[in-house]
Amino acid sequence: MTSKKTLVQGNLVEKVCSTTIKSTINRKPIEINELSDQELIELLFKANLTNVESFAEEILARGIGDLAIVSLGKLWERFRGHDLKYPKEQVVVLKTLGQIDQNATRDLLLRIMSSGSCPESLLPLLLESAIKVRVKTSQQQLIGWLKHKNSEIRLLACSLMKFGVNLTLDVFKLGLADHSNRVRRETLISMGLCGYEEAKSGLLSELESNPTSHVIYALESIIDEDIITHLGRRAESSPDLLGVIIDVLQLSESPRAKAVVKRLSKPG
Repeated sequence: MTSKKTLVQGNLVEKVCSTTIKSTINRKPIEINELSDQELIELLFKANLTNVESFAEEILARGIGDLAIVSLGKLWERFRGHDLKYPKEQVVVLKTLGQIDQNATRDLLLRIMSSGSCPESLLPLLLESAIKVRVKTSQQQLIGWLKHKNSEIRLLACSLMKFGVNLTLDVFKLGLADHSNRVRRETLISMGLCGYEEAKSGLLSELESNPTSHVIYALESIIDEDIITHLGRRAESSPDLLGVIIDVLQLSESPRAKAVVKRLSKPG
C-alpha cells in the first residue's frame, strides 16, 4: 500500500520535472545580433560552453574588444582555482586577448601570469597571446619559463624576450645553452632585436644555414659593415629574400650599404 507521504513526494518530483522541462522548451535562444554592445559585453563574463565563443567572436567582429577587457578578466576569474585541465572559457579568454592590442590587454595578461591562476595546459596559449600583443615580461618570469621541461614553453619564452624589461645578458645565455636548436635560434633572434652584438656570430651562421626574414631583421638591429657584406652575398644567392635585404640595407646610412643596394638593384 502506498503511503500518503510517498504520493506527495512523487507529485512534487513530477511537478518540478514538468516545470523544468517547460522552462527549457520555452527558453528563447539569445539572438546575438540583436544585442547592444553593452548587453553583449555584460553577458560575456556570464557566458557558458554553448555561447562563449560566439560572444567573443561577435565582440571582435564589432571592433569593441577594448571595451570587453574587464569582462574577459571576470570570465577568467570565474574559473580560478577550479582545477580544470582545459577550461574552454579560459581558452576563449586567452585567444580573444591575443587579438586585442591594448595596454589594458597587456596588463591583464601580466596579472594572469603573476597570479598563478593559469592551468599548466594553457601556459603555451598564454605565452602565445602575450607575444601577439607584445607583453613586457620581467626577467624573473622569463627565467622560470626558460627552465621549463617543455621545449615549447622555452621556445615561446625566447620569443617573449624581445619585449622583456631590463633584461641582462644572463637571461639570453640560458636560451643559448638550451639543447634545442629551435630555442637557441629564437634566442639569437631576440638578442639581435634587443641590440646585443653578442648575437652577431650566431645570427650570421643562421643566415648561412637557415636564412629567413626573422634572422635578417635581427641582424638589422646590430648592423655593421661586416653584416652588410654578408647580407649582400645572401641576397645574390637567395632571390626570395632579395626584397627584404634591400629594404633593410636602404635604411642604413653606410656607404657600403648604399653600394650593395645599387648593385643588387641592377636589372639582370
